[in-house]
Amino acid sequence: MPNPSEEKTEDKIIKSFKKLVNEYSFDKITVTMIAEDVGISRPIFYRHFKDKYELVNWIFYEEFLKNMDVSRYKTSRDILEDLCKYFYRER
Repeated sequence: MPNPSEEKTEDKIIKSFKKLVNEYSFDKITVTMIAEDVGISRPIFYRHFKDKYELVNWIFYEEFLKNMDVSRYKTSRDILEDLCKYFYRER
């Protein structure tokens, strides 16, 4: 039986990507780099995400948009400011 306090592989992948994006530009980050950082094989990565683009989309939708209260925004600039603040905090 898995230890409930053990971090899930998906969470490790997400954490690794966030760390790597602070060290490298997005175009330089590869699935191999993420997998090696997490200590998994590439096929294990692909069980969770199709590619790094799907990983970024997951982070954006699950961590940012789902927690966004759009009713409080008056302009698109307000949304953009919150988006920038989010990515700054998560770097």
